[in-house]
Amino acid sequence: MGKSALLHTALRDRTHTTVLRGVRALADVPYLPLRMAFSELPETLQPSEIAARLDVLLGRQRVLVVDDLHWCDNATLAVIAELAMRRPLVVTTRPNAGAAEAVIDVLVAVGEVVEVHPLNDEDAATLVRRRRPGAPVVDVDRCVRQGHGRPLDLELLATHTGHAGDALGNLAIGALAVLSDDELTAFARLAIAGHPVELEPLMRKTLAENGFLTVLDDGRCEPRHDMLAEAALDLLPLPRRRQLHAEAADGCSDAAAAAVHLVAAGLPAQAVAAATEAMTVAPTVWSRAEFAGIIADHTDPPNAHAHLAAADAMALAGRYPEATRHLNCLDELLAEIGNPVVRDQLRPTALLARARVTWAVTDIDSARVSIAAALELDGLPPSIAAELLALRSRIRCRVDWDVAGGIDDGRRSVELAERAGTSAMSAHSALGLALLMAGDPAWQDELLSAGRLAAASDDLHNASTVYDTMFFGHLLAGDPARCAPLAEEMIAFTEQVSAAWNGYFRAISLITRLHVDGDHLLVCQEAEHLATRRLTVKAAEARRSAHAMAMVDSGNDLDAVQLATRALAVASDDSSRSTASWALAEALWLSGDLARAVEVADASLELTAGGFPGAVNAALAGLWAKRELGLPLDEVSRAATRSGFPNLAAAATEADALSETDPATACQLFELAAEAWRGVSLRSELRARWAAGVAALEAGDEPGAIARLRAVEHDAAEVGVVWLTRRVASTLRAAARRPLPNPSHQPPTGHEVMLRVARGQTSAMIAHALAVKPSTVESHIRHAMVRTGARTRLQAASRVVLPCTDSPRAFRACWCPDGTVSLQTVTSHRLDERPLAEVAMAPWSLSTTLVTGTVRTHEEAASALLCVLRGASIAVAVPAARRVVASTLLDELRRIGEVEIVENGGTSTKLLAVNELDNRLVALLAAGVTMTEAAAQLGYSRRTLQRRLIRLRDRSESATTAETVVAMTRALQERET
Repeated sequence: MGKSALLHTALRDRTHTTVLRGVRALADVPYLPLRMAFSELPETLQPSEIAARLDVLLGRQRVLVVDDLHWCDNATLAVIAELAMRRPLVVTTRPNAGAAEAVIDVLVAVGEVVEVHPLNDEDAATLVRRRRPGAPVVDVDRCVRQGHGRPLDLELLATHTGHAGDALGNLAIGALAVLSDDELTAFARLAIAGHPVELEPLMRKTLAENGFLTVLDDGRCEPRHDMLAEAALDLLPLPRRRQLHAEAADGCSDAAAAAVHLVAAGLPAQAVAAATEAMTVAPTVWSRAEFAGIIADHTDPPNAHAHLAAADAMALAGRYPEATRHLNCLDELLAEIGNPVVRDQLRPTALLARARVTWAVTDIDSARVSIAAALELDGLPPSIAAELLALRSRIRCRVDWDVAGGIDDGRRSVELAERAGTSAMSAHSALGLALLMAGDPAWQDELLSAGRLAAASDDLHNASTVYDTMFFGHLLAGDPARCAPLAEEMIAFTEQVSAAWNGYFRAISLITRLHVDGDHLLVCQEAEHLATRRLTVKAAEARRSAHAMAMVDSGNDLDAVQLATRALAVASDDSSRSTASWALAEALWLSGDLARAVEVADASLELTAGGFPGAVNAALAGLWAKRELGLPLDEVSRAATRSGFPNLAAAATEADALSETDPATACQLFELAAEAWRGVSLRSELRARWAAGVAALEAGDEPGAIARLRAVEHDAAEVGVVWLTRRVASTLRAAARRPLPNPSHQPPTGHEVMLRVARGQTSAMIAHALAVKPSTVESHIRHAMVRTGARTRLQAASRVVLPCTDSPRAFRACWCPDGTVSLQTVTSHRLDERPLAEVAMAPWSLSTTLVTGTVRTHEEAASALLCVLRGASIAVAVPAARRVVASTLLDELRRIGEVEIVENGGTSTKLLAVNELDNRLVALLAAGVTMTEAAAQLGYSRRTLQRRLIRLRDRSESATTAETVVAMTRALQERET
């Protein structure tokens, strides 16, 4: 509510904006809003071509603004959807936007939504008083009560007293009643013009003073609100309104706009002529259907050919209710036609159109009847018969599960289509799907032919659907390498046609490359680059999952856990949820969080029944975690790996190997699994080969085991699978078979260990992830605590990973009556706003965000602290029973800023930030040591210590060094207390 007023206010300076406006009266004219703003745009180009041209015309500095998206034609909506994937847009629309809903879904996926709600009573009263200064209180209250918080209602009520009503349209009609006939006619003419119009000065002044107009910089005018424009048209008598439309049609050089005006003017013959001309240059299937409908509805007497053309066009455009209406009219006309030759000519196409529509709306029984009736006709054209057989093939396969019958219909459809010389895309697609369901490898050639035919005819929808089906089929058939060239074909095809599909196929290419080539470093780089683009929901989900698995392979399992957690949390469907579960279960298993890995894997077991490969692989990761936890490998999890798909046969073999207690048998099963994974997933093949080597070592075949492990180590190092090289090195060390260090494997450093400590991992988890002994982890932690002077491992980790910064920070710790401690970052005496991350989500990579939530554990404390050390603000609460956690956080916050303690009574004490160097410097100066002597004892330059002293003096508000030492000594004593 009030979105138009908000937009007009924001666009007072239109230097860097281009504004489009949907017009209700001309909502069916192709590209009308675009051509009003860009007169040089050809009206016959496809939406993708228009979007590409606009992207160049607008440049990088201009922002495209679309007001009243819901009144834009379908061709313009397609352009807006494409531009949304390329550049920033500002769009306003009503709820329940009709045909624009699909575009709004795209905008919601890639942008931000601002919902403008009704004004509260106080703001509503302010608006009324601004419009009507000095109004009595009773009038203000009446306006507020009747306005319901709607800004336009409130302005009309305030400006035009005496007019009231519950509906906005009634208020607008009442407000416009003050206009003379000439003024009302001029305003109505403005409402149907579709573009800004010049008005004579006196009339412009009158309309503007009443709040009906928006006057542009060049003096031209347009209706201030679409509701006012609608009300003006409603107030005009029908004859005058028709006359206005007739006058507008006479002044149109555009046949499409003329056709719409002539329909409203009640001139059917002229409307049909204009629509016929417009249909020859209509840029989209939707616009062709619109003008075909005008021709059919206004041809007098009714014409069967016109209704058939309209039904066919409406069916192709997906406007099925309108197609059904035209088909019903056609049936009535066919029954009245006395010439059987004409009926026989029209009936095949009519039955085909009816079959298309009923199949599309899943009225399968009606589709069967139409197809059967058409196929029984004598002299049926081969092109029509081919499409009917393609439809019946789909029904037999997908509804009846008659795969053999579907294949037979598909083959006959292909033969007829090729004989007729028409596009055989539909026929090849139907046959390919039937062969895929039968497991016949010939499906690949059929679907490839269908996809390339669709691409050659610029049929984006069908090309994308067929290629996506091919990806799925190759994955299930255990031949993912075939997906790579297909993805490259679609990336090239969609580069200039659809940014949305281009992003999707690039994301699919990442997953394919990861498994086939094992090039996780390149996948990480491309995934990070792809993250900078606007992506659809499906593309973003595929990118996140591929990136998380690539991170795991490169040894960055901690960030992989974070990313996969996010992917699982926002998964839009079962397919995405299964893939995200796989990525998260593997990341948790390799990071050492075995219990949570089991939890995620078990939660995804229900998805394996749907045949989702991700869920099967997640179940396998859960089995690995259960095995390392010493838990029994339950039959439910093992059964989940037996999907029956060729590409996942290796998963079942690997699950059997994990369950095998005899090492020699397990070794053989792991070798079989590795062979089955070959060509399907390089990363899974290497894992199975490593497990076979470990099993051989346990079986006593040391020479064979060492040879296997050395080969795995070499291959893993070649592709950089860090976690696997660590595991192999650990196994070889345990077998005492590594006399010389391997340059491809470097032992973990203390910084790596402390980074994981800072992320809240236990020593056991760290040892598992880094493939070292727990005693080695504890040794690194003890060394870090001694080196930093920390009292806890978390303190040591924070000081090693992110040393104290010199930038001053301010924090507030509030002790609440219930004993809870509230910790806040204070900036300019107020809390930073815009909460973007919860502590439990561990937003490690975020910087400039507000970390919110309730901290209960040291792991959550580590998450919060690292975010703050990286620059984030904090607003968390620590329950009364977790005072130790609160104390840990407070100690670390004092290192980087000034902490104000607020007690229950409201009294506060400021604790100055001091780190260990500050402590020692103040102690030496208090003991009478000179700055030069202090520098020698502390190992720093005199200049460095002088700077720190100046910082301490400024923060303690002291005038001299002596006052600074006294203030800091007192602060230290207070902190200890």
